[in-house]
Amino acid sequence: MSETGNIEVKDDELLGFVLRCFQWSNADVFALGRHESITRLGEIATFISWYDGRGKRPTAEAVRIVLPPFAGRDAAVMIDQLKMGIRRGLERFGAPEEGIDGFVDKTFDKLAIVHAADFEMTSLDAHFEVMTKHEVLIVGEASHYRSSALALAHPGRSLPEDIWSAHLKETMLLAERRAKASEAYIVLDIGQFFPERARNMELLRSAGDVGLCGGGLRAASHARASHREGRTCI
Repeated sequence: MSETGNIEVKDDELLGFVLRCFQWSNADVFALGRHESITRLGEIATFISWYDGRGKRPTAEAVRIVLPPFAGRDAAVMIDQLKMGIRRGLERFGAPEEGIDGFVDKTFDKLAIVHAADFEMTSLDAHFEVMTKHEVLIVGEASHYRSSALALAHPGRSLPEDIWSAHLKETMLLAERRAKASEAYIVLDIGQFFPERARNMELLRSAGDVGLCGGGLRAASHARASHREGRTCI
């Protein structure tokens, strides 16, 4: 397969986001829609697992995926979707069709796959708390997690995006604290696009130093603070 440095990468593709954003002691939100969101987790994990690590680029010592709760979903189907994402990631790196199944299995076996017990923030934090140095944690459907400590002013008058944006901000701040404490990196794939309301986007932008990465007309850019100046996810 091609080394990372030898691949032409577009700024608005998933690999481009990963290559620009991946940095220890930080967290990023990936907002790329509901379509194939579980498959996308496999792609992200593959890009990070096969990162060449040369020069100043980080190298992950472990990659863990936190899948959403089962909630009636077929676990085997979710695993198949992950493997499809791994295959796509390997194809992006130029893996030949002949023998690619072996690379898929090898990559999958290197990953730690867990399911969240539910969409409570405390359940997600249980996975954050056990992160180790230079581990990458990839969270699926992160916009669904809810904090029992968060009280919304007028929940009855709120749009769905008002509610999940407020809770997502809490998830982002928690992820940032945990990533810094463990020198890890966290990807929060929210399983949808960014909110449409300007005030909700501003809410997410105010969540510490967490990056916002998305594409299309509903994309947002968010530069890091001075220690990551010049790095922008779009």
